[in-house]
Formats: sequence, structure tokens, C-alpha cells
Amino acid sequence: MSLNLALSPTYTDMLVVRLAGTDFMASVSVPSEPAFPELGQIDDFLSAAAEVTAGREVQWTSLGEELDLRAEANSDGRANVRVHFGSTSDDACCWQADAMLVVERNELAHAGIEAARTLKTKPVAN
Repeated sequence: MSLNLALSPTYTDMLVVRLAGTDFMASVSVPSEPAFPELGQIDDFLSAAAEVTAGREVQWTSLGEELDLRAEANSDGRANVRVHFGSTSDDACCWQADAMLVVERNELAHAGIEAARTLKTKPVAN
């Protein structure tokens, strides 16, 4: 299973989130802003996830709460990243996808650096 986070090529204030695995793929576009200002931006989450210590958890939720990411330390030195995304409506299209990924900390740190670089250079929406 893999997780891909990218800025939308169409809407600069949106993230495209994809979970992919063997015979499985789910994708959603969510606001790049956090649900609560104290969560910081997605790059803050990725950097914090790379440094998370035993017994602690870091979290990031998108503005519309369609995406929730949580990370905690794994006993082997990597980080467990839980991914939840889906519809937040109460209509017939209600769906969700959940995954637990075990990620190398240096990969999270690199993703945080790349996300910060991308978010700082994204064009301003008109």
C-alpha cells in the first residue's frame, strides 16, 4: 500500500490524496488547509511524524475533515501512519478508506521538506 499527496494541478488550494495497493486504488481531493489552525500545514505534520516518539501521536485533519492522518512511533524505529479519508456527507455516496502504513522516518522527513517547498511556491488562487 502506498500513499501519495500532491497539490491539485487545477485548484492550488487542494491536495490530491491517493491510496494504492494490489487491486486497490482510492483517491480524494481535499483542502490543503487544516481543520484547526493549531494543526499547522501538512508539511508540519510530515516533519512531526518523522520525529514522533514512543507514547505520543501526531495528527493532521483537512479543513472539511475528509482526510485524517495520524502517526505514532513503531517499535522498530519506523513510524506507523494511519490514513482515513472519505465522504463526510450523509447521502447515498457515503464511503471511506482506511490504511495503516509503516514508513521510514527519513521518507517522512523528506516528504515534509518537499511539501513545505511546494506549499511555499504554490501560485495564489484568483
